[in-house]
This record gives sequence, structure tokens and C-alpha cells, in this order.
Amino acid sequence: MSFKRNGKNVIAVDDQQDILELSKLFLERFEDDLSVDTTTDPEEVLEMVEEDQYDGVLSDFDMPEMTGVELLEEVREFDEDIPFILYTGKGSEEVAAEAVNHGVTDYFRKEAGSDHYQMIAQSMVGAIEGYRDRAEKEVFEAVVEYSENPILITDTESSIVYVNQAVLDATGYDRDELLGENPRMLNSEVHGDELFESMYRALENGEVFEIDDMTNVDKNGDEYLHDQQVIPITLGRNCPEFYAAISDLKEAEI
Repeated sequence: MSFKRNGKNVIAVDDQQDILELSKLFLERFEDDLSVDTTTDPEEVLEMVEEDQYDGVLSDFDMPEMTGVELLEEVREFDEDIPFILYTGKGSEEVAAEAVNHGVTDYFRKEAGSDHYQMIAQSMVGAIEGYRDRAEKEVFEAVVEYSENPILITDTESSIVYVNQAVLDATGYDRDELLGENPRMLNSEVHGDELFESMYRALENGEVFEIDDMTNVDKNGDEYLHDQQVIPITLGRNCPEFYAAISDLKEAEI
């Protein structure tokens, strides 16, 4: 998982040193953000990828120690997603099909000239960016899911689209009982409509809304107290697309 690393670091492997030198030269020329290290040893690739040293692999197919597809197969045993591009002089459909079956990211034939290196560089950069996006998403999903603070997300139609484990623990509901429902099913009779009308006005204007000492009820009808911050989430648009309610549970007064 390498989304925090600066630049895009690639390891290229080929049993021909001159091909490696050309690959490094042109890939770094076409994409300034790429940094390419080279090796003629596939075993070194396995070691470096397993230690999370690289964001992507560019591999020849026909090598003495193992084929590029065999290397791909071993890489996929401990990293199912890292970009792996096969760059080969053997362009048979059989080789391509085998590579696809083992999860190759892309496949290019070796050609004269440098134009194809631009396509390889673009493919590698795009694959690395996607790889990092997925890794970052997984990290933040894990942080949210295991947060001690109940986190509930609705769409703008007030339909619940996500709840973390802390919400389930606080309310006693199963996830399936909450998803698709209106969060007002948790509201007590303590708060009037004016509060929620004010909240939605603020959210529609892109403002964060805070509620102190909010009283909700769990599945058994028991009240629980929490401070809540409701945040409008805008994803590349001028208006909110989701609302996230983050709660800080308070101890019941004795």
C-alpha cells in the first residue's frame, strides 16, 4: 500500500540490459513523475514488491529464470492489485490470454522506435494512480468503520446509505435494518421540527451543523445522549450529495 509515496516508482525486469536502459530512458522521458529502476533478476522483483518498495512492475516475458507470466503469478500471491505490465517480444494470443488470466494490468509488444513507450508510460501512470486511489479508499473506510464515534451517512433525500459499527452498537439495530431508512427513526420526542429544519437549511448551504445534547432512541426505545456534527459532502459538484453525521456519545446521567 503506497499511496503516500512521492512520485511513481517502477521496477523493470528484462534479461537484456539494453532493453532495460531504453525502457528507463523513454518511460522517464514521457512521464516526468515516473522513476524506473532496472534489474535482470526476477527474484529481486519479488523481494522488492513484497517489501512495498515499488508502485508498479514492467516485465519481459521470455527470461531464463522464469517467464513474465510466472513472475506475475508469484507477485499476485501477495499483492493482487499492484500494476503489472507485460512487455514482450512474444506477441501470441496464447501468451496474452495467460497473462490476462493471472491478472495482468496491461500488455504491450516490443516494437522499434519509441512511440510505444509513451503508451506504456501512460498506462503505468494511470494504473498506479488507480492503485493508490483504491488503497487510500480502503484505509479511510477501515478508519471510519472502526471509529469509536458513530458515523451515519445519508443521501440528500434523507435515506441512510452507510453506518459504521459504532452506530450499530449504539442503536442495537443490524445494518440491514438501517440502510435505506430515514434517520428520524432514531429521533426521540425531545427535539422539535425547528431544529431539523435549521439543520437542513444549513446543510443545503454547505454549512456544518452542530447539535449539543441530542437525544436519540435505540431499538429498544431507550434514550441515549450524544453531541452531533453533521457535515455536507460535496463530490465535485456545487451542491452537497451526502450528509455525514458524526456523534460523540455521552455518559448517561445518574
